[in-house]
Amino acid sequence: MAKTTLKDKLIQDLVDQNKVHAYVLYYFGIKFYEYSEQTLEQVCIDKGLRVEQVVKELESPNQNFQEADLPLISYPIDLILEYLKHA
Repeated sequence: MAKTTLKDKLIQDLVDQNKVHAYVLYYFGIKFYEYSEQTLEQVCIDKGLRVEQVVKELESPNQNFQEADLPLISYPIDLILEYLKHA
């Protein structure tokens, strides 16, 4: 069985795997709740993003998006509400 890469995963699965992914996606203008049933690659193509760059940021959130460095107050309210709705 082939290993699923991040670009082939559904947005919903990425966020379920790690909630910091929701913030990383939001940083790129991807509201996870609007694209939950699409793969990361599909969304990147739709939004004109380089999938390699988005994957790189998702794979290394410890460098730029540590959860401890992102207090809840720093998250956009719509991101918090939608995450809670889908949690």
